[in-house]
Amino acid sequence: FALRRAFEDSVRWKDLKIAVNVSAIQLRNKDFIDEVKMLVSRLKVRPSQFELELTEGILLGDDPETQDRLAELRRMGFSLALDDFGTGYSSLSYLQRYPIDTIKIDRSFLQDLKSGGEAALVIRSIVSLAHGLGRTIVAEGVETEDDLAFLKSIGCELGQGFLLSEPLTEKQVIEVLKAMRVDEQRGGR
Repeated sequence: FALRRAFEDSVRWKDLKIAVNVSAIQLRNKDFIDEVKMLVSRLKVRPSQFELELTEGILLGDDPETQDRLAELRRMGFSLALDDFGTGYSSLSYLQRYPIDTIKIDRSFLQDLKSGGEAALVIRSIVSLAHGLGRTIVAEGVETEDDLAFLKSIGCELGQGFLLSEPLTEKQVIEVLKAMRVDEQRGGR
């Protein structure tokens, strides 16, 4: 349902990259790839407009079927993100074996940053690793200006969290896109 809805909405949001979570149950379903292909064909969407977010739990077991399904999704044009990185069964080998485009640092690291400790070192390391592997990096849970300043200072190019935007309704997304287009036409960013 969520994937179908995202595909349907994408027709109105051609300029946006849309992220959709994919569960382990979905990915392990032998019919999942065929269902995705059918939806892509029926709804005439561009897979390159979508990033499928996977949790580390999906990669557990490192089975050939999962590898094949992820490779097929990439061949179709989808990009893949490893969500909540660092909280599950993090294995750096996942980043080599699987066709992951984006690493999303779990929000708990930014929360730990506020209380001091080693969180800054861990975040720096993840950002450095992602850059070294040529992956995009996203920090989840950006809630303060201090969070944003720290992330910028270490080269983290993307973030998500309440500081940047609260969750938006479809109507609000459309209004934001309209405002952005007007601003671009006026020469702004």
